[in-house]
Amino acid sequence: MLILGKHPVREFMNLGMARNIFKGKIPNRELSAKLKEQLNHNPIVLFLMSKIKLNSEELSKTYLLAIGLFFGVLFLYDVSSIYSFYVTIPFCTSLVIIFSQPFGKFSKLKNITSSYFLAALVGLLCLKVIPLNGITLSIAIALIFLLLTFFELMHPPALAITYYIFNTANTVNNKISWGILINPVLIGIIFLSLVTLALRQFIKTYNVLEK
Repeated sequence: MLILGKHPVREFMNLGMARNIFKGKIPNRELSAKLKEQLNHNPIVLFLMSKIKLNSEELSKTYLLAIGLFFGVLFLYDVSSIYSFYVTIPFCTSLVIIFSQPFGKFSKLKNITSSYFLAALVGLLCLKVIPLNGITLSIAIALIFLLLTFFELMHPPALAITYYIFNTANTVNNKISWGILINPVLIGIIFLSLVTLALRQFIKTYNVLEK
C-alpha cells in the first residue's frame, strides 16, 4: 500500500490518482477511503493539490491555446531569418500574453498597436536628438513607460522594440531610417492584431475559453 509522507517524489507522481480519488472516479471505495485519509494528513500533497486548479476540460482548452501559440512562434522564428533575431523576441512575448489572456488588459488591440508604435517612434526621436548611448536608451524607455502608463496603453513586450531599434542603429553607425516604423514595426503590429482577432473569434465561435 502507498505510504504517503515519506517519499515526496512518489507523492508528486501519484497526484493524478489523488485527484481522481477526491473526485470519486476510482471505483474501489475501500482503497479510496484509505488513501483519502492519508492524503488529508499529508501537507506536501495537500499543498501541491491546492495549486492544481484545472480540470480535464480546462486542460484541453489550454492545450489548444498552446498549439496555437506553437504555430505563431514557429512562424516568427522563420521570419527571424529575414530580420534580426532581436525583433522576434518582443513579438513572441506578445503572443504568449495574447494566448494566455486573450481578453486581458494587455491583449487589447489598442494596447498592442499603440505600444509598439509609440515605442518605435519615441526610440527613433531620441536617436535623432540625443547621441547614441546607454543614457539615450534609458531615457527612451522611461519616456515610453510614462506615456503608456498615463494613457493606459501598456503592452510590456512592446518596449523591447526600442532596444531592437537601438541595437540596429548601433550596427549601422546610427544611420537608421524612419522606414523601420513600417518594416518591421507596422508589419508586426498587423500580424499580432490578426492573431488576436482570429483567436478571439475562435474562442467565441467554439466556446474554447471563457472570458
